[in-house]
Amino acid sequence: MSRTHSTWPQAAHFALAGIWGTVCHERNMRIHLWMLTVVSILEIVLRPTLSTVVMVIGASSFVIAAEVMNTAIENAVDLMIGQQYHPLAKAAKDAAAGATLVASFAAVMVGILFLVQMWPWQFRMLSLRHLGGALINVVIACTTLTTIVLSERQYREYRKYGIDGDKSKGGNLGE
Repeated sequence: MSRTHSTWPQAAHFALAGIWGTVCHERNMRIHLWMLTVVSILEIVLRPTLSTVVMVIGASSFVIAAEVMNTAIENAVDLMIGQQYHPLAKAAKDAAAGATLVASFAAVMVGILFLVQMWPWQFRMLSLRHLGGALINVVIACTTLTTIVLSERQYREYRKYGIDGDKSKGGNLGE
């Protein structure tokens, strides 16, 4: 199927389908989304500065993008090598997983800096002045929670019919 002449809405649909597939099939992606939800709730409670919120969103987006790329590389390698073992396939998959690990460590460091900056933690009452920033975090938290719940339902459906894409169950052919 050629996608070279797709319209922007079609390209966006394909991209969202790839992200959704990653959420449904990759356990680590669901873990990243849970962490994003926890961080969003912390931001609602602690109300950091706008620059801190931007750093946290950037770091979180970097982790999500790295996990999607890792999944794409793993799936492409699995498609090419089939059931065979090849040291280059292992190297490619390990490098992609390493990129996700680096992104995750960077996000953890941003999170630690966020908590250190907010020390002593003051759980402030929500005021109208901070309503906009809190609203963004409420939307992020609700969206990620909804995505996690829906993807878990989809993942259970796949497993019920024997379609298990979770690489943590031994489907990682490059290793």
